[in-house]
Amino acid sequence: MYYFIILATIFIASRADLMYENISIVASIPQYHFITIIYTFVCSFFFAYKMYIIYKKFHQPHKFCLLLIIIAALSMPIGSLFTYGTSLLNSNIHIYTSIISCIIFLFLLFVYMYYLSIDYVDVYLKCYRQFYLCINILAIIVVVIGRINGIIEIFYVIIVSLTLEYCDKHI
Repeated sequence: MYYFIILATIFIASRADLMYENISIVASIPQYHFITIIYTFVCSFFFAYKMYIIYKKFHQPHKFCLLLIIIAALSMPIGSLFTYGTSLLNSNIHIYTSIISCIIFLFLLFVYMYYLSIDYVDVYLKCYRQFYLCINILAIIVVVIGRINGIIEIFYVIIVSLTLEYCDKHI
């Protein structure tokens, strides 16, 4: 499923110019609107479900992680239902809910890295360098480009998917 989500992201994001547009623009194209909404719901709930499964495996997880998983799982699909550009309110709801869910998922991965370093040191030692390198590259790309585009969205989904897959297989 992880690789399906990566391939679906590449497919959907590539329906527009990867450098200048993002999946939100693809969602405004009539023939891709419904597909994009379904894709967003699947990604959101799949990531949340896998994060919850991994969360339960840690010895002393905090309750705030569960709350963050729920918030992220709900905010991303909400963002997909509000089309960017139709009105200022819809645009703001779309932007904030989409960004909040992405930031929460990344934050949870940082928290999981911390838990891994305590409970599963061998797994942590094998994946932390790649994870932090990818996060740094993502941050640099966002700063350099100055906007969210298809390339950043694809890279984000790859980071989240492959990190979750690795944790899912090795914990």
